Parts: sequence; C-alpha cells; structure tokens
Amino acid sequence: MPIFKAVLIFMFFIAVDAYSKTKVAFINPGESNRGKTGSFWIMVHDFMQAAADDLGFELKTYYAERKFPKMNQFAKEIAASKDKPDYVFIVNEKLVAPTL
Repeated sequence: MPIFKAVLIFMFFIAVDAYSKTKVAFINPGESNRGKTGSFWIMVHDFMQAAADDLGFELKTYYAERKFPKMNQFAKEIAASKDKPDYVFIVNEKLVAPTL
C-alpha cells in the first residue's frame, strides 16, 4: 500500500509545519478527469485536498494526464519557480522518480 504510506508521510510533515501556510505540490501521473484511468488519481488528489483543507495548507496538483514526460516538465517548472512549495510529492510510476 505505497500510496497509504506516502499519505501518512505527507500528513506527518504537514503536521510538523502546521503553524505556517505550508505549500505542497503534487505531481499526479493520472488524468484530471474521471475517465477510464483517471478516477484513482483523482481520489488520491481529493484525499490530499481534504487533508490540506483540514490542516490549513495549500495544495497544488499538476496532472500529467498519463504523459510521463509532463511529470519531468512539471518538476522543472516547480524547481525554477520563484514561489517554490515547501514539499513536492511525486509518484515513481514508470520509474520516473530518479529523474524527478
């Protein structure tokens, strides 16, 4: 259950920094609509958003739409951003984590 572990780690880090407006980015490999493969990753986003709302932090989700080069593009955009998030969550689908 790797998603469950990731969400627990996510909640731990956010709880540590709960007194400031923590910014979190989630590079979601799924689709942004509820199509054939999109619903699981939308549920993951919805769960993370509910946690963000409860804990008072800002969550920005980047949907790769099942196009894995977009995950790399999003990682580069986040790294180059002037307003970087405090945490970035990635998924090692198609073994993209080392390049991200």
